[in-house]
Amino acid sequence: MAATRFGSVKKRIKEAEKELKILQNTRPDHKMLSRCAKLSDELDDLHRLEESYWHSRARANELKDHDKNTSYFHHKANQRRRKNFIKGLLGGEGNWCTNQEAIANIVENYFSDIFSTKSPSNFDDALTGLMQ
Repeated sequence: MAATRFGSVKKRIKEAEKELKILQNTRPDHKMLSRCAKLSDELDDLHRLEESYWHSRARANELKDHDKNTSYFHHKANQRRRKNFIKGLLGGEGNWCTNQEAIANIVENYFSDIFSTKSPSNFDDALTGLMQ
């Protein structure tokens, strides 16, 4: 929609809203209700036109600017990935490991030790509530 046509749409919206407000403050009759319904339908159409105009403007600006936010968000994601990357871990014997396989073994051993025991006791207490 051209800018001049958009201006006429805005003008028509204002006129229709003004006319509708005047009609709504009059005594209701069949003619007034019919005119209000027509104005309401016209306003719906005009608002759809206005919305499509702004949607197309936003899309045109996005294409013109080459969606500059994309590079920003890409940079932030890469920065977070670098920050969260595990470069190495301290092994059980106190040695620093940077090899991916050694890091995986350290993690696996750590969680195996946490969730297992060499001398289990009090099974009855642990299982209370599970067996019924």
